[in-house]
Amino acid sequence: GVALDPKGAARCREGVERYKKGLAPFIIVSGGNVHPFKTPYNEAVEMKKYIVSELGVPEHVVMIEPDARHTTTNLRNTSRMIYHFNMPVEKPVLIVTDESQSTYIVNRMTATAKRDLGYVPYRDLKKLSSVETSFYPSWTSFQVDPLDPLDP
Repeated sequence: GVALDPKGAARCREGVERYKKGLAPFIIVSGGNVHPFKTPYNEAVEMKKYIVSELGVPEHVVMIEPDARHTTTNLRNTSRMIYHFNMPVEKPVLIVTDESQSTYIVNRMTATAKRDLGYVPYRDLKKLSSVETSFYPSWTSFQVDPLDPLDP
């Protein structure tokens, strides 16, 4: 029954802080209707609403990726968006999240991606701080799983 939990709001504030410092020209929020199971709220949509209405970021700056179910598909779908919209693929993508999720991304994401997707949808994953990680999109992200009805 909560559209955006406090952890999600904190992640939004952290991302907006980097945007306002000029570290990113736009923000992509990613997440689906998954937390909690069968929630009526879409995480990416709710994050964008919060960033625009509460944190004052112009609507055109915030893009949504509403189909991800977990971090592996967050990175895959974001990589696809970067290619699709002709964003510069030679510039790193900055992931801003909480410390535990950042640690998970750095320590386990590659193995999880190989297990769940059969490939790694990014390259050059690098820990920048306790809450920041960077990566570059990879063309491998375009491999579609025909057996997954939620693979956009």
